[in-house]
Amino acid sequence: MPANEDTGKSSMTKCPKCGGTDIQREEGRLEGAFGSSRLFFDVYICNNCKYSELYFLERTYVYLGH
Repeated sequence: MPANEDTGKSSMTKCPKCGGTDIQREEGRLEGAFGSSRLFFDVYICNNCKYSELYFLERTYVYLGH
């Protein structure tokens, strides 16, 4: 998918599966074992066929000191 020129981030403006243009954007986060790292991403969902794509934003690490 083309990069958004304003932010440099990727985005889905047209569904590659059905061609629909009614696209919903959600923010997502996944945490690693014991919360030691976190992945942040955007999720683009086609409201017509429910096809979705994830676009990685960043990874953070959490110090689990004693």
